[in-house]
Amino acid sequence: MAQKEKEIREYQKNVAHTSFLNAMQAELQLRERMLEAEAMQRDLDQALTVYRQLEEDQLLLEHQLTQIREHINLLKKIIKDRDMVRVRQIGQAQLPKLRSFPNHLLNIPAGSILGLLLGIGLAFLLEFIDTSVKTSQDIVRHVHIPLLGTVPDLDDEELDIKQMELAAHTAPHSMIAEAFRTIRANLQLSAPAEKQKTVLITSARPEEGKTSIAMNLAISIGQSGRRVLLLDTNFRRPILHQMFPNAPREGLSNLLIGQGRIEDLTAPSDLPNIDVMTSGPVPPNPTELLAGQYLKDILNQLGQNYDQIIIDGPPVLLVTDVLVMASNVDGMILVCRAKTSSRGAIMRAREQLERVNAHVFGAVLNAARVSRGGYFREQIRTYYDYQPEEALAPTTIAPSLPGEQGDGLDIQDDRNNEPR
Repeated sequence: MAQKEKEIREYQKNVAHTSFLNAMQAELQLRERMLEAEAMQRDLDQALTVYRQLEEDQLLLEHQLTQIREHINLLKKIIKDRDMVRVRQIGQAQLPKLRSFPNHLLNIPAGSILGLLLGIGLAFLLEFIDTSVKTSQDIVRHVHIPLLGTVPDLDDEELDIKQMELAAHTAPHSMIAEAFRTIRANLQLSAPAEKQKTVLITSARPEEGKTSIAMNLAISIGQSGRRVLLLDTNFRRPILHQMFPNAPREGLSNLLIGQGRIEDLTAPSDLPNIDVMTSGPVPPNPTELLAGQYLKDILNQLGQNYDQIIIDGPPVLLVTDVLVMASNVDGMILVCRAKTSSRGAIMRAREQLERVNAHVFGAVLNAARVSRGGYFREQIRTYYDYQPEEALAPTTIAPSLPGEQGDGLDIQDDRNNEPR
């Protein structure tokens, strides 16, 4: 009986499987018929659209034909009745003594005044429409953030600087290097040394030069004899591992999950008094890692070994990583790119930082363009006239890092990339 029952179950199972396969085959056939019907319906819809378009064209042509016929009838009527028109001369035309139009005595002054008013109005309109920050006064007046310094655009620099990220090292006598020394001095005067141990470099939007400002500021601080750690916390688009290929592949993300030690993940660089810690592998939950207490403990441990920690962070308005790190750092520097960063974006970034009680040391205006005859242009000329010729000679410029020939640093010379 058990054997018979097993055979009956096998038979029923085979029958059910066969029925299932037949049903699947029937479903596939029905789907094919449905697709064919849908394709046929689409063809009919297209044909209907073409038919309606042809009907509209026909109505338009019939309307045009009616107008042409009416015009022809009008012409025939004119030709038929032209013998009824009589033209005769009443008198002899005389030349006028004065020109009535145009009146140059009135038009030239009126046109000049109107053109001047239109030009001034257009200039004010363009200035009103352009909401980007262009000068340091725009940041102080509209954004209400202290200005730590202004970095000139690389195209306006008179010295030959190949990498903006190393300007403070490769061209120490350049105006750009002097600008970063000014930023360093203003930063040191903005708060006591123990209140600016960890400085986060951020911006409102990407591609405004955060990494470039962070590296040059770290170089300037290192040149003053202080030990500096350059830390990459931008898990969304890390950059420092490209700048320092000899640094370990592991970095901050490994420390935050408890893998590795600080002394193993910090690497010395070819820059004086500067060590580097990259971001490490990109984690799936960067905001949660940066919001934990462990980041604050790591920064406290690093602060025992370094005089200052410069942190390259992500933009404020795109991700919340900077907001969650606000309580773990001593302060922030907001980078603004001239003629690119809008006042509204910078003000929104400042408001978000104020909501989390973040301390902003100030702002840095990056890539400020020189206007002809302007004060900034005159300042650059005066600066280089004041420098001795030996300081500006190519032989006195700091030599390139070994990495620039392929040994250490690997700096990209792409001005459209984020490091700029």
